[in-house]
Amino acid sequence: MKVHRGFFEGTTHYKRAKCGSIPPPHIDFIFKKGHKMRLLLAIFLPWVAFFTIYRPFAGIICLLLQITVIGWIPAAIWAVYALSQFKTDQKIKAVLNQQNANQQNENKA
Repeated sequence: MKVHRGFFEGTTHYKRAKCGSIPPPHIDFIFKKGHKMRLLLAIFLPWVAFFTIYRPFAGIICLLLQITVIGWIPAAIWAVYALSQFKTDQKIKAVLNQQNANQQNENKA
């Protein structure tokens, strides 16, 4: 069983994953470069965060909302929510790709 080393090494989760009782965490995906930067952008410049997740029309609407001082807080909340949805979509795609690869390997065998 391949265990990712890094952030969780030495924690209970890591030790259980090493024993095989639970799958190891996907550290590579969680701590990819850019995710922390996108979160900071979502808080301070929400409209830019939408452009980084390939939603330019939402970015323009968010910019119009952010122009007003009162609209900044809803724009930041919206951007953080959209960013979390983007991360979830990426995780789902990764799992589906892995399942498809496993099915193809089983069909070959």
